[in-house]
Amino acid sequence: MKALTVTAVALPLVLGGISLVAQQAPQPTPAQLQANMKVAMEFYRPGITPEERIALIHPDYQQHNQTYVKYAKDHNVSAFEAFSQIRRQQGVDQAAAAAAARAAAAAKGPLTLPQAPAGNTFHILYAEGDLVVRIAQRWAPDPNSPGSFYENFFWDTFQVKDGKLYQHWDNGAIADPRATPNPNPAPAAAASTVPVVWPPAPAVPVAGCTATPAQVAENKKVAMEFFRAGITPPERIALVDPNYVQHNPAFHRYALENKVSDYETLKVMATRAGTQAAAPAATQGPQPPAGNMFERVIGACDIVTMIHKFYAQDPTQPAGTYYDRYSFDTFRVRNGKLTEHWDGTTLPAPAPTAARSN
Repeated sequence: MKALTVTAVALPLVLGGISLVAQQAPQPTPAQLQANMKVAMEFYRPGITPEERIALIHPDYQQHNQTYVKYAKDHNVSAFEAFSQIRRQQGVDQAAAAAAARAAAAAKGPLTLPQAPAGNTFHILYAEGDLVVRIAQRWAPDPNSPGSFYENFFWDTFQVKDGKLYQHWDNGAIADPRATPNPNPAPAAAASTVPVVWPPAPAVPVAGCTATPAQVAENKKVAMEFFRAGITPPERIALVDPNYVQHNPAFHRYALENKVSDYETLKVMATRAGTQAAAPAATQGPQPPAGNMFERVIGACDIVTMIHKFYAQDPTQPAGTYYDRYSFDTFRVRNGKLTEHWDGTTLPAPAPTAARSN
């Protein structure tokens, strides 16, 4: 496997009474950080089998993807067993789907579909302490423009222990059994035919990028300040560089449609968010527990990822039954300013209309 050149650092940091517990002594060596990243990368290797994936998982695995958590509770099994059972079944299902697709192609001939651009499984990849951040770049069919695609990102964070994947976070949610299918699904797309080079080179951080522990700590402070409780729109805007690059597809679309920069879009959205925050919130009925915007804060070079913990209503349980969910924001920080941003936003499907229904 090709050697990675990302320099990762690890340090303790306390900000606003929040202890960033992701970093623990003794700190791993650069070789250990590289080894941790290799374990996480192996999980996504093309052609990896369910059994090979299971072999990467620590017996005391801790899972924060709520689909897996619910399965473990419903079947009274450990997180490791839930992962193993789900992955084995996925292998069976995927093989059946591939066979059905081959049969359909043989009977009807291959369909000519718009081709999605090639993404990058490791658009962002770095390690700090025993944590590895992986953010994949994907291109999804544009729900508002058939035949077109838009960039979006999918995030995972792993904790590595004893050379195994020990803990995992992503934005998995419990499916609502009452949900109705989307009446206007995005058109299908053909997979990219661009040859896959394995492992793909991470785009972020830049290869060879280094930062001192003090610089990483300062970067974390800037990124965390953006989400400080009570921050005003002008204070938030002041944290952002005028050459800001936005990868949130909804914000970026606003910029394109209104012919303004990503920075000007952020100013508009920050002001709107400030106005909405000033409105009184309804307090009737059950309320979810308080979340934590800084469940984990992980940095290396000029990149900072914040894992946010929040609580959502369990759609399979009575009102007032909440479960913990996770989301992320990643910033590039340079010279004390936020210069680039990624999150997991996707574009919603267009609202149903009579014409579409017919």
